[in-house]
Amino acid sequence: MRKAFLMAASLTVLALVAITTGVAAPQGSPGLVPAQIARDWVKWNKSACKFQIIPRSQRPKRWSATIGKAPQGTLIGFGKQSESNPFTQAVNLGMERAAKKAGADLFAVNYQWPDTAQPAIQAQALVQKKPDIAVSFNVIAATVPSVNRLFDDACIPVIQITQRAPNSVLFGASNEDAGKRAGAYLARHVKKLGWNAREVTLLGPIVPNLGAINKRVTECAKEFKSALPQSSYEELPMGASVTTGQQAVTDWLTAHPASGAAKYVVSCTIADIWSIAVANGLNTAGRSSNAAIIGQGASLDGVKAIRSGGPIVASMWFDAGRYGDYVVALALDVIAGRPVPLQVHQKLLVVDKNNADKFYRGQ
Repeated sequence: MRKAFLMAASLTVLALVAITTGVAAPQGSPGLVPAQIARDWVKWNKSACKFQIIPRSQRPKRWSATIGKAPQGTLIGFGKQSESNPFTQAVNLGMERAAKKAGADLFAVNYQWPDTAQPAIQAQALVQKKPDIAVSFNVIAATVPSVNRLFDDACIPVIQITQRAPNSVLFGASNEDAGKRAGAYLARHVKKLGWNAREVTLLGPIVPNLGAINKRVTECAKEFKSALPQSSYEELPMGASVTTGQQAVTDWLTAHPASGAAKYVVSCTIADIWSIAVANGLNTAGRSSNAAIIGQGASLDGVKAIRSGGPIVASMWFDAGRYGDYVVALALDVIAGRPVPLQVHQKLLVVDKNNADKFYRGQ
């Protein structure tokens, strides 16, 4: 039975349906309305310790993130990706705020990305607290099975943030959609500048241990090459940290002087911290004036970089500060035995010089 369920889940996560183009619900409607949800809905079966697919005839037509009152004593366990960058800090604060709004207790641990040992160690600490549900922001793909096995063995339902996993509900930006939108934007930007596509190289900085999250880069490349087929594309492994990533960019620029296909360097990254690593490499090499980078997440550091007028020209807004509003609403529905979509994706928005001042005002 478990094998059948996991197979169904792995197939059905690919079927998504757009339900609105807005972030917030229309006036008069409660909660936040996501941009996309999976066609498949699931319900937590506590006796079987599994999320089970609901027959299509019984599925609701829509879901919104509405935070109600949590039952007394509700405990939400939260595995933070890290506490070290503006994006995850915004997510962490949003989780605290949303849990408080619901009247639920929140017990949080720090997975300490990019450490590969800490996710399992910290997940064990979550399990020992016996939460009603676990929210796992574990992005290191190779560690997800062992971490989630701890939750499965303890019969704790899991909401994954960003990284898909069997027997869990997923929340976060659609990696595929984020990549496609970034690629389309970057291609328009290059055309607007009038750069010769034959002299443009798209640098694809991937982080191998992040698995499917790299689709933000690979899908960007597909979209960009479709619009500018005469451009070049080079995938660049960044290692496990932004320090190794910046060095990888520096080494690549040294091997590819500012002539021919590398006269102009553009890049789409998986997150703003990696955009900054690419930008630092370009600045150090004195090649930032003929470069353009689009990031993902539109965290405070990314938006500040856009405002500064350097090589980072845009970033996709993930609304990190409201992750908690979506996730806590999902958590309360799961705990209550209500059906939820197998995947929930928020709306994405491009932040560039035209609207960057509207974000993080006063910061």
